[in-house]
Amino acid sequence: MPKVKTRKAVTKRVKVKKTKVLAMKQGQNHLNGKQTGAARRAKRKDVVLNVSMKNVQRSINQ
Repeated sequence: MPKVKTRKAVTKRVKVKKTKVLAMKQGQNHLNGKQTGAARRAKRKDVVLNVSMKNVQRSINQ
């Protein structure tokens, strides 16, 4: 049986906890100077993704 390789692109974008899958909020890499302070602070928090743990494990371990 061949070795199962990890998809590095998925592991860089997603944090897998016991019951949740967290990802960074989109649109915070550049051009943030025009946004309000509240909008910038809100983007610092991670977002809980609505996906099943089974699908995440399958996408990471392929």
